[in-house]
Amino acid sequence: MTAAPVEKFEEILKILWSHLVAANTHLTIWEELRSTPERNKLCNTYAGFFSWTRDAHIDRFIHKICVTTDMDNSQPSIPKLANMIQAHPELAAGLDFKTVFQRIKDYASIRDDIRKVRDKRSSHWDMNQSPPEPNVAECHDLIDELRSILDDIWNAHTPGKGTYSLVPIGHDDTKYVLDKLTK
Repeated sequence: MTAAPVEKFEEILKILWSHLVAANTHLTIWEELRSTPERNKLCNTYAGFFSWTRDAHIDRFIHKICVTTDMDNSQPSIPKLANMIQAHPELAAGLDFKTVFQRIKDYASIRDDIRKVRDKRSSHWDMNQSPPEPNVAECHDLIDELRSILDDIWNAHTPGKGTYSLVPIGHDDTKYVLDKLTK
């Protein structure tokens, strides 16, 4: 029997936390840029900057979510962690890898919608047949569930060590700048 790949497991777990923090940050900025009529007016007035900014943030959000939930085992993803737990249950003692897969499957609809946007718009810029942008509330629900899954994996792997935060330092900077520009 081979030893559990603890270092690789922890490396992937840290990468996934980083991707999830980035996804949450990009979603929050994208949401802030369109959160009020005043901000929409500002963004439309300076569309040469803000339209590109909005697009860049939603595209980065989409990319990070797609990588995090990718079923391809060559990517650092939650399914890859579940496969590692299946092969080496001691990596996350007491955590059922089947439950992790089911929880991801429960969000297949929003995940697939996000992938469609990536495939048509973000990766290929097929604007003629681009699906609508993802629903913000559903995106937040997905991020919350992915965070919960990573929390469960982390806590099973390192009991009592606490969890990561999805809110980086400076998270409110976008709101501050937009508030100043709209006054």
